[in-house]
Amino acid sequence: MKKKTDRKSILLLVLAFVVTVTLMTWYDLTPHAEEDAQIIPTSRAYLVGEGTPLSRVPNDDQGVVLWLGRFDITQEKTTFAPAQGMSPITFAQRQVDLAITLSTIPDRLSDVFETVKTQSDAWDSAGNVISDIYIFYDTDTPNWKKLNAFTSGLKNYLKSENKINLVVKPTWFKDNKKNLMEVLDIQKTVSYLIFDMADVVTSGQSPHAFVEEAGKIEFPFLLIVDASIDREKLYRDSASKTQFFGGFITAIGKDTK
Repeated sequence: MKKKTDRKSILLLVLAFVVTVTLMTWYDLTPHAEEDAQIIPTSRAYLVGEGTPLSRVPNDDQGVVLWLGRFDITQEKTTFAPAQGMSPITFAQRQVDLAITLSTIPDRLSDVFETVKTQSDAWDSAGNVISDIYIFYDTDTPNWKKLNAFTSGLKNYLKSENKINLVVKPTWFKDNKKNLMEVLDIQKTVSYLIFDMADVVTSGQSPHAFVEEAGKIEFPFLLIVDASIDREKLYRDSASKTQFFGGFITAIGKDTK
């Protein structure tokens, strides 16, 4: 009698084990819409271009990247053309990043450094915590030696924990092994390469194919997107497949040229 009871208990345990394993396997193989939705990264920040009222920045906890203007650089002098409507205000309890554009690296780096520091101090005095500095390097032929000196020099000049992020042309690395090797030299001072997906589309490249190629650079990167880009599809089809993708930046009324 006892042996029959033991056999019945063993059979019940085996049956329970089989059922448990079957249910776990079914759950693992079944798509879960809610879980998949959670892995789509939200925007890291809003990029605010010239002429865009700061009141258009959504009232949430995402950071803001404020484009402050462009440097016009000649052999004789370096002048700064400030963006219109970018007077310092307070963005309470959110990260504030500052961005500037230049098309060439001046010989006198201090001309740029002093202006960036002045702008940073002004926004800091308005009650903001300045985190990253974005450099829009608007050129088709980057000077890597000067760029390396510029980014490392700016970081030292600011004497802070500000990260330097570099917004680059999507054509820099297309069929260009030299640029692929040279970019690695700036990793000590540049936290992210940033690609504007609007420029990618304008250059005739497929957004999905481009993101896959960007991952092969093996340098952390961010993507600037606007409403024309399906970020969920872009993430699922390409960005999620590389460990170097760091997130999206949402452009609001962007004009950074």
